Amino acid sequence: MTPKLDTLQKIEIAEGVEIQLRLAGPLARGQAFFVDGIVKGAIWAGGCFLLGVVGAALMVPLGSQTGGGVMKGAMIVWGFLLEFGYSIGFEVSPWSATPGKRILGLRVARTSGAPITFHQAVVRNMLRMIDLLPVGGITGLIACLSNERFQRLGDLAADTVVIHADASSSGEDNFGRLESIAALRPGAALTREEQGAILQFAERFGEWPEQRAEELAGHIRGLTKLEGAGGVARIIGMARWIRGAG
Repeated sequence: MTPKLDTLQKIEIAEGVEIQLRLAGPLARGQAFFVDGIVKGAIWAGGCFLLGVVGAALMVPLGSQTGGGVMKGAMIVWGFLLEFGYSIGFEVSPWSATPGKRILGLRVARTSGAPITFHQAVVRNMLRMIDLLPVGGITGLIACLSNERFQRLGDLAADTVVIHADASSSGEDNFGRLESIAALRPGAALTREEQGAILQFAERFGEWPEQRAEELAGHIRGLTKLEGAGGVARIIGMARWIRGAG
């Protein structure tokens, strides 16, 4: 039987607390990569046009040889910044996804489900050049199909995954139903991973029975200082504060 290319996987983020991540397989990731290629191509063309105009202007005071050399050097730098800055910048943004991934309903996350750090974004994208070898991304495809989380080499090194984040699980409906709960600043400094866990809870609590949501909220009562429905509401309030909803 052919293995499924997109799977729902349970991941433990704290003692007894599990979240479900729908991992994106090679097909969905390949489609996002194709869309990003089109977007980057358009940006590349626009940048080259502007650099051409600047280069032509520089040829007057610097001469054709020097001005042309400056323009070629600028285009090399521009190509490098576009290739890596594009992905790194978008993946550490609130979207956690490039435009291609966002259009396909995907985002990049840590294996815990939390948002990735700048360092992780740099590692996974710098190693993409190896994943693309020898041609057509064969190395990355083999790596994806060789592990249950569909991680290419860059993901394995950075401890990241690409997951589905479609509207049905984005949490917007859940937040909408709890507009009466004000944003609440956490009583202690939270790590990025802890913030991600709180957001994951708020995004998915509507999928659980009330008793299960209260049970999970009880695992962080040291932070909320409440149990039961009060603890759930306080977590939602903290999630609203983290997301800037207040």
